[in-house]
Amino acid sequence: MKENFEITSVEDGKKYWISRSVATSAFIFKVKDGQLYVLTEIRGSNMHDFPGMRCVPCGYVNWGETVEDACIREVYEETGLKIDKRELIFEGINSDPSTNRQNISIHYSIPLTDDELLSISDERGGEINEVAKLEWVNVDNLPNDFCFNHDKFITQYSCTANLFFGLDFESLDVENMF
Repeated sequence: MKENFEITSVEDGKKYWISRSVATSAFIFKVKDGQLYVLTEIRGSNMHDFPGMRCVPCGYVNWGETVEDACIREVYEETGLKIDKRELIFEGINSDPSTNRQNISIHYSIPLTDDELLSISDERGGEINEVAKLEWVNVDNLPNDFCFNHDKFITQYSCTANLFFGLDFESLDVENMF
């Protein structure tokens, strides 16, 4: 499919344009023992794209929903965390048409400061078997099983988290982040 196209709804008779989808991703960071961690999930068996692979909480923006509200909803559905809109830090937009289904993805960082949030285990799962497992991963030792290029974005957005938490930048390979 190379061009947007118009369809007529059988429900209301209105005409709609079909074009690229919009998604949101939440890069949730936490510091423990002076080390920066990011919250990741292993995608559940019911997911059509990349089941069993790792990503950060993410998903599509629903009709009538802002991107920020979609991010907050996805984080809650997939992790059980209740995020306030004021905690979202806009990081960027991935609009590269060569990536997953040509989705346009809006990215936010969320630095967490509450210690009890280091033991999240209450996955809500907006869909059946959406999340198989949640795991905090040290950003200096990222596994190689990420989908949606989230590992590259984690490395890039860890700069924001380091600034927020006042961590040392010496160990960051800034030249190869972008």
